[in-house]
Amino acid sequence: MLRRIVGYGFSRSVMEALLGLRGIALASLLGPEFFGLWSLFRLALHYFGFIGFSLNRGMEVKVAAAGQPRSESVSQGQTSWGQITLGGSLAIGLLSTAVALTGFWLVEDSAKPVVLAVTLILIPERLWRYALTFTRAAG
Repeated sequence: MLRRIVGYGFSRSVMEALLGLRGIALASLLGPEFFGLWSLFRLALHYFGFIGFSLNRGMEVKVAAAGQPRSESVSQGQTSWGQITLGGSLAIGLLSTAVALTGFWLVEDSAKPVVLAVTLILIPERLWRYALTFTRAAG
């Protein structure tokens, strides 16, 4: 158990360090205006992630509870909860994409690349978060 906690803490530390380096590199490469657009994109993507109504957190609890102690494979209960959450997550992602795409015509021309980028990345971002959550919960 201690090894898993230390491993998780180490991996989170490495990830945060890489994200910090990415931010510094992007700021120097993009310049102030485009880095601001990038930050706006990430902010919009972050807030669209909350539209999931804690679906992934619910799945995390159910999948962890359905798991068998010291089991090497994913149980039927874990698979069922994962499938239920995947369907809901995709439905919410499609709805979020439709809302973001509608906003494309309502914003100024300078913000259109950000709206388009958010629209294109919403579904892959939801799937990525789903995969990370399921993997973490299943062990």
